[in-house]
Amino acid sequence: MIGLFIDPTPALELLVRERKASAATRWPDATYLSHPIHATLVAGAFAEPEEWTSALTTRLATVPAFAIACCTSSVFAGDPATGGSTVVIDIVPSDELSALQLVVAQTIAPYRDRATAESLAFQYQDSRASHSMRAFGSPWIGAHWRPHFTIGSFATGADAPELRALLAPFSPVSVPVHAVSVWRITGDQHEPLATIALDGAPRA
Repeated sequence: MIGLFIDPTPALELLVRERKASAATRWPDATYLSHPIHATLVAGAFAEPEEWTSALTTRLATVPAFAIACCTSSVFAGDPATGGSTVVIDIVPSDELSALQLVVAQTIAPYRDRATAESLAFQYQDSRASHSMRAFGSPWIGAHWRPHFTIGSFATGADAPELRALLAPFSPVSVPVHAVSVWRITGDQHEPLATIALDGAPRA
């Protein structure tokens, strides 16, 4: 599995880490708690990145850097990936963010594992997710995507009192988006492979 992510700022990373640590005191083995903090643009079975990072680098060089805002938290009830209640820090949707996701998805879609995409498409009750899996190799490409940074997924109801601390209000956080990071995903293990800059990104 390959994931293409937006990485957090230090301020957002601190916020999410604090809530992960709080959740771990009650649910130490909860899904996603050990994952690095990120917002997923695209994730699925794709060819080795060496086959498509050049094409993606060229495309992202035409996408202006921008910023996203995180102002609220929420729960994904009955997360289809875990069956639990997944608590997240929401990202305010924007045209720039949707455009970035589509550029990434369209660029690497030709490198998807078509057999895997087809077999996984049947697992989604949402027809939009099934179509997205077949077309792009990832289920949440398009208007049905709810962009977010994940805290964890818990075996409890979405309205459980135990989740209240994880959903507490926080000061809005702005996150500059000037790159897309590429990761290899093996179970809960995440290996960083590359970082691809957008146009207007700070140069080292």
